Amino acid sequence: MTVIINGNRTELPQDVVTLRQLAQWESIPDHGTAIALNGKLVKSDTWAVTNLNDMDNLLVISAAYGG
Repeated sequence: MTVIINGNRTELPQDVVTLRQLAQWESIPDHGTAIALNGKLVKSDTWAVTNLNDMDNLLVISAAYGG
């Protein structure tokens, strides 16, 4: 399956079918990260039950810490 992550086409492994699996595969942290799927924000507590489809468009934003 192919998805678009922050404007980049990404081919996913066959076993990555949910947002949670994608986050684990891409090493995306739960805390401090927002993911929008096709323009709609998805809460991290529902990532495990949010299925991905071919050509889904994802926007991943992670908070930056520092000062």
